[in-house]
Amino acid sequence: LAWSPDILGTSPRRVFSTLAMASTFVLLYSPWPALKQMRKSGTAVGSKVGFIPLFAMLLNNTVGFTYGVVATNHEVMVVNGFGSILCLAYMLIYLRYSENRRKHVRCVIVFLMGLCALEYHLYSLEQETRVDLAGICNNVVYILMLSSPLSQACQVVKHRSTANASWALTLSCAANSFFWAAYAHIIDDWYLLFPPLLGMALAALQISLLVIFSKRCLGIHPKKEKEAVEMAPQGGGNKAKCSPSCCSKAASCTASVSNTRQSKNGNKPSSDKNGNLVATELV
Repeated sequence: LAWSPDILGTSPRRVFSTLAMASTFVLLYSPWPALKQMRKSGTAVGSKVGFIPLFAMLLNNTVGFTYGVVATNHEVMVVNGFGSILCLAYMLIYLRYSENRRKHVRCVIVFLMGLCALEYHLYSLEQETRVDLAGICNNVVYILMLSSPLSQACQVVKHRSTANASWALTLSCAANSFFWAAYAHIIDDWYLLFPPLLGMALAALQISLLVIFSKRCLGIHPKKEKEAVEMAPQGGGNKAKCSPSCCSKAASCTASVSNTRQSKNGNKPSSDKNGNLVATELV
C-alpha cells in the first residue's frame, strides 16, 4: 500500500504521519483505565470519565473519518476509523453502568441519525463542495471539543492548584497537535491544519498554567496539597474540595469556638511553647 506509514522512510510526510498516528493511538487509550475501574465498581458514579467527553471523542472521530473519506486522505481515514470503533466500544461500556442510560442512548441515536443525514447530503454534492463542507464540519466539532481542556484550565486558575491536572496528558496532546500540524502543512491541507494549531495554542496555555501553579512555585508540600484539595466532610456523603488557605481558616475558627466553649465550662485557655492556645482544666 503506497499510503501506509513507513517509519524508516526519509519522506517528511511519512515521518510526521507516522508520529501523528502513533500519538493519536496513545491518546485514544487514555479513557480505558477509568472505564476499567468503572467495570470493577459496577457503577459510573464517581468515575473520572463522563458521557460528554466520550461523546465528544466519538463525534470527533466519526466526523474526521468522514473528512478522510471525502478528501481521500488514507492516514486520516485509518486513524479516525479505528478511533470511531474504539470510542463506540467505550460508549457502550459507559452506557452499561450509566444511571441516565435512556437519556444518553437517545443522544447517541440522534447523533447517528444526524451523521447518516450528513453522509447522504455530502454525497449529493460535487467533490469540491463536498470536501469544503466536510472540512468545515470537522473544524467545528474540534472547536467544541476544546471546551473540556478549557474547563480544566479554568479550574486550575480558580483553585490555584494543579492537583487535578496531568503533565503527561498535556504534553501528549501538545505533541499530537504538533505532529498533525506539521503533517497538514506538508500536504497543504488547511482544513486539517486549523484544528491542531488551536490544539497547540491551548496546550501552550495549559503548560503555562501548570508551571505557574505548580507545587514547587507555590511552595506547597504535595501531600498537604492533596489532603487540602480532596478533603471531604463526613456528613451528607458529598465530597467537597477546599483550598489550603480555606482549610487553615476553618481550623482556626474551630479552635476558637472550642476554646470559648471550654472557658464557659470552667476551663481556661493557656498557651503552649509554639504560642497556640491549649485548654486546661481548672483544679
